Amino acid sequence: MNLYQRFPFFYGWIIVVAGMVGAAFMVGTSVFSIGVYAEEMQAELGGTRSELFGALALRLTPGALLSPFLGAISDRRGGARVIMVAPAVLMGLSLAPLRWTDSLLVFYLVYGGLGAVASAVLGSIMLGVVPKWFIRRRAKAVAVAAAGGALGPLVFPVLNSELITALGWRDAWFVVGVLAFVLLVPLSFAVHRSPEDVGLLPDGDAADTVQGPRHRFGAEYSYTLQEALRTRSFWLLTMAFSFALMSMNSWQPSWVPYLTNAGFSLRVASTTILVFGVFSFSGRFVWGPAAQRFPMNRLMIVQLGTTTTALALLLSVSNVPLLYLWSMIYGVSTGGFWLLQPLTLANYFGARNLGAIRGFNQPFLAIASGIAPLSAAFLFDSTNSYVGVMVFAASAAAIGGTLGFLSRPPKAPVVEGSIADVEPSQDGST
Repeated sequence: MNLYQRFPFFYGWIIVVAGMVGAAFMVGTSVFSIGVYAEEMQAELGGTRSELFGALALRLTPGALLSPFLGAISDRRGGARVIMVAPAVLMGLSLAPLRWTDSLLVFYLVYGGLGAVASAVLGSIMLGVVPKWFIRRRAKAVAVAAAGGALGPLVFPVLNSELITALGWRDAWFVVGVLAFVLLVPLSFAVHRSPEDVGLLPDGDAADTVQGPRHRFGAEYSYTLQEALRTRSFWLLTMAFSFALMSMNSWQPSWVPYLTNAGFSLRVASTTILVFGVFSFSGRFVWGPAAQRFPMNRLMIVQLGTTTTALALLLSVSNVPLLYLWSMIYGVSTGGFWLLQPLTLANYFGARNLGAIRGFNQPFLAIASGIAPLSAAFLFDSTNSYVGVMVFAASAAAIGGTLGFLSRPPKAPVVEGSIADVEPSQDGST
């Protein structure tokens, strides 16, 4: 019995925790942080909202262009751990030194440049590695890992708001950066590509429960990158995910400024993000069981359709109780995306080459993520109103939902004498 078999629980759950914490920092330090710092940083550093949010676009976009390369490495034995340690360090280095920034240029270099690589790689744990560790419990495991994306808005806006109030914006960034070092670096050393690499089997199953080779990377056909790129499903999903991210990243960085501009206090605005985070977190455990019962493409139209409706309704919300109710609905809806995105890719294309497949998918999503806040900031600077921003966000969600609904699980190629002629079901089983 090796070290990993001696754990009182399946080691895969440590990978899930690493994915959850990484996703929390990836989301929490980008989209749900900069809006809280925006007004004070503009007052001291100068520049327009578009110029400040340009650093966010830089943080979200260029690093993901490395994803095809990094994704392929994460599919190799030992690769996942290799590409995790440096980004964990870079995450802290993209935040703590902001205490001493004295210009927008420095902010771009530190927050945007260093943060770009860190955010791109940390996101790959949940999307590319966690599904390899589970077959039967994949939906549950991905739901837990994906909950990290909800911890971002659940924790960081309120944390940042309180730190800014107590310490000022410079020391607030420093504290968050130190927190990234303390939590992310140790977890990065615990990551392994797959259970087979450490003498385990997916889901923690014992060897005597496995019938033949079917359990290796699951009873599912795993597409190669080349095979996946030849399917209609891959491109429909890529476009659907891109528009969904464009919807979220266009208005969410302006969440706090939008609400304060509408007459709500800073504390109420930050608290609505906390409410959103709570329901986004808990809502993922509603979407998980649903993903085991219903086709993924139908869930995507429900999720993004609800998001579209919620964004349109926000323009008419005028009091605090309704605002909190709205945050609950929007939280449950948006939380579904962060579960459905990695789960759909894993269920449609299998787990063995998932790092390479999502690595090729990621640059398109990153470009959409980077364009969104810049487009929204330009709309606001041009009109001095958030109406255009909300219409942009709702329209992107509607387009994404339509494209997601049009996607279907691809039919696995028939390979004689192998399990490839068994078409995977929606939940990854046969």
